Amino acid sequence: MSQAEDAVNAVEGEVKVVVVVRTKYPDGKGGTLKPRAGKIVGQAIHAFKAIFTSKMNEYYCISGDVVNDFERAWIDDGLSRVIVCKVDTLDELLSVQKKALEAGVYCNMQTDAGLTEFRGEKMVTCLALGPALGRDLDKITGHLQLF
Repeated sequence: MSQAEDAVNAVEGEVKVVVVVRTKYPDGKGGTLKPRAGKIVGQAIHAFKAIFTSKMNEYYCISGDVVNDFERAWIDDGLSRVIVCKVDTLDELLSVQKKALEAGVYCNMQTDAGLTEFRGEKMVTCLALGPALGRDLDKITGHLQLF
């Protein structure tokens, strides 16, 4: 499929962003910590915001060649879906990141500063991928459970 055809699919809602959230963290005592829902949602928003602002900066501040047609459709039309999935562990999150990078899919790993829930330790919390064609993201995240 050509990039022009991909752009048409973008307008039809085929472009999306996937945010993969980590749900379990070490508690420092050999067990696991499950943070508040608000912490998880906040981290997912931070990861999405990083993807969005990066693409907006590339689109409006740098040559148009940096942003491809379906990313431009995602930015201009706001038609992209945002899907939130979950994994339990850091290793699972890193595995998803590795697959995304190997596939050439733009991604952003989010790290919490640790000021509230993680006893002063920085923790990797989630990964945002895209915007990309849904079929490409599904190859990377389609097996994950929705959050």
